[in-house]
Amino acid sequence: MLPSYIRPSRETVLGVAQAAERLGFDSVWTNSHTVVPASFKPRYPYSENGIPSWNAKTAWADAMITLGFVAAATERVRLGVAVVPLIITDPITLAKQAATVDVLSNGRSVIPPIIARRDSRRRSTSSGSRGHDRRFRTTGGS
Repeated sequence: MLPSYIRPSRETVLGVAQAAERLGFDSVWTNSHTVVPASFKPRYPYSENGIPSWNAKTAWADAMITLGFVAAATERVRLGVAVVPLIITDPITLAKQAATVDVLSNGRSVIPPIIARRDSRRRSTSSGSRGHDRRFRTTGGS
C-alpha cells in the first residue's frame, strides 16, 4: 500500500513504489478518501482497539494524482486504487482520471468496480447528495 495518508511525501511515495518494483511486487495500491468522518459510531474492524490509525485531520493524498506520479517513476508495477467511494465521486471525472493514468502508465492502471457508501462522507462534502443517491442505485448500491 502506498503511503498516501501516513506522512505522504514525494520521498515516501517514491521510496515505496520503487522498492516494490525492485523487489518484484506485482502492483502498488492506494486509497481514495475525499473526506474522512470526524468520528466513527461503529467499531472500526481493522484495529485491535476499534480506532483507525487515521482521523479527520489526517492529510490524504489524492489517489489518482498519486498513481499518475508513481506511473512516471516506475515501469512495471500495476497501479491500483483499493476503494473509490462512488457516493461522493463524480464518475465521469474518475473515468477520465483512470484513463489518463492508464495511458501514461502504458496500461498498468487497475480500477476495481467496488462501491463504497458512508452517509457521513456524503454529508461532509459541499455537493451534498446532489444526484449521488440515484448514481449509487444505478451502480448497484441499495
